[in-house]
Amino acid sequence: MFTKCPQRKRIAHNQMNYYPFDSHPPKRISFVLVTKNRAPYLAHALERMRKLVTKEDEFILIDGGSTDGTRDTISRYQDIIDVVVSEPDTDATNAVNKGILLARGKYIKHLSDDDTFYPEAIEQSVRIMEEHPEIDLLLCGGTKERNGKVWDYSVPPGVNYGKSVEDVFRYKGASGVGQFIQRSSLARLGVLIPTGVNTDTEFVAELIVRGAVVRFCRINSYHHIIYDHSLTVRDKRGHGEDTKRLVKKYCSQWFYFKYRLRNLDREVPIIAGLWLLLKKGRYTSGGMAKSHLRDVEWDGEFS
Repeated sequence: MFTKCPQRKRIAHNQMNYYPFDSHPPKRISFVLVTKNRAPYLAHALERMRKLVTKEDEFILIDGGSTDGTRDTISRYQDIIDVVVSEPDTDATNAVNKGILLARGKYIKHLSDDDTFYPEAIEQSVRIMEEHPEIDLLLCGGTKERNGKVWDYSVPPGVNYGKSVEDVFRYKGASGVGQFIQRSSLARLGVLIPTGVNTDTEFVAELIVRGAVVRFCRINSYHHIIYDHSLTVRDKRGHGEDTKRLVKKYCSQWFYFKYRLRNLDREVPIIAGLWLLLKKGRYTSGGMAKSHLRDVEWDGEFS
């Protein structure tokens, strides 16, 4: 038997308050961290999170149904975690998108459990986004390390990154660990992190194609160590093949031809030596450019 619900109080049209989307988020930044069966890395990551998350922010942890000591690790840091999801997922992209859909912050910053992120850079990213509300996605630089060798991962000055989708493949600025997202832009553009191998690159390319304002600022915002378990190391060939797919999908035929030619030494090792001599001094990857990112302070300019 149904009971009659009390009549709702009617609100006159002129009494209704209307607000823009960005006036509603109760949080400033939604930090999204994904993990699965990586308890030792997770413990270090959660300890670092104490320096990143403020009272204005929220911390969302997505666990892919770990079977190691992950749950015990999470319980030790429950005071800084706002939301925990623990269930099987298809891949890391699936996990990140769960976090994005749960996010309540004005900005979204997804993290990895084996990288270092600098609180000063996070605060600078917020200030930049507040001063430039037209930016949908802010890309920040950082440093990367492999076998003890450290280099800047940045875009050279004067590029005007984001004006063309080809910038994504011409320079090395699309790394996911450097992305700072305006949440309202995802709703307006209808974009989530795509599935695939080279998801960071495709996400940035798709945003630019859809008309998003994507800018790169030279902030040293993270330090990323490329371990043997990293996807780019475990499946280097697959990563390269997926990048070729993306170049063909998003760029002109002429750019695709030049890209294939520029990377010919990777595909035909027998001519690598000759090709390296021919292209030496003519093409420099933006990721290896000397951009002096050792200081966290922003230089005040966009690349």
